[in-house]
Amino acid sequence: MTEYPNWFESTARVNFERFLAHKRGFPEFMALQIGAFVGHASEWMLRNLITGKNATLHDVDTWQGSNEAAHDGFDWSKVEETYYDRVKNWRWTHRLTCFKMTSDKFFEALDAPESFVRDGYGYDFVYVDGSHKADDVYRDAVNAWKWLRPRGTIAFDDYKWSDGVSKPEELPKAAIDRFMFEHAGQFRLLEYGYQVWLRKL
Repeated sequence: MTEYPNWFESTARVNFERFLAHKRGFPEFMALQIGAFVGHASEWMLRNLITGKNATLHDVDTWQGSNEAAHDGFDWSKVEETYYDRVKNWRWTHRLTCFKMTSDKFFEALDAPESFVRDGYGYDFVYVDGSHKADDVYRDAVNAWKWLRPRGTIAFDDYKWSDGVSKPEELPKAAIDRFMFEHAGQFRLLEYGYQVWLRKL
C-alpha cells in the first residue's frame, strides 16, 4: 500500500478519542464524513465507533483532489484504491456506504431533513473535512446541520489551515466563523483549535 500523509493522526485522532470513544457500540449510531481521502478517519470510526447494532458510516468523496499544493503529485486513482483497501473489511457490510460524488450532490439526493430529524433520524456525528474553499465549507456546514440530530456532534477540520496564497475570507476559518455566528445559542463549543467541534443543543 502506498504511503500517504496521515493528517488524521496528526490533527484529529485526539479529538475523536476525546469526544466519540464513549459512543462505541451505540445502536443505530449514524456518522457522515465529508472528505475521506485514504480512509484513516474511516478506519478509526469503523474500529472504535461504528460497532453497535445497525450503526453505519457514510463516506462522501470525489477522490479527484484539488489544486492545492499538498495534493500535487498524487495519483487520485491510487488514493481511491488505497481508501478501499483500508476499509475492505467493512465495504460490503451495512457498516459502511461510500458515495463517490461531491457533498453538494450528496445532500441534494437527501430529502426533507427537518421532518427526518424530527422523527428521530439523522446523523449523530458529521465530520467536515472536504474542500478548503470557504464557500464549500460553509455549504457543507449548513447542509450537515440540517441532518444532525439534537445533541449530535459536528466537527470541522482545518480551522487554522492556510495555503499562504488565498485571502482570509476564502479560507475554512471564515466559513466556520460565519456558521458559528449565525447559529449562536444552538450549540455547545467542545473544541476550538486547529479543529472546531460543536454539539447541537
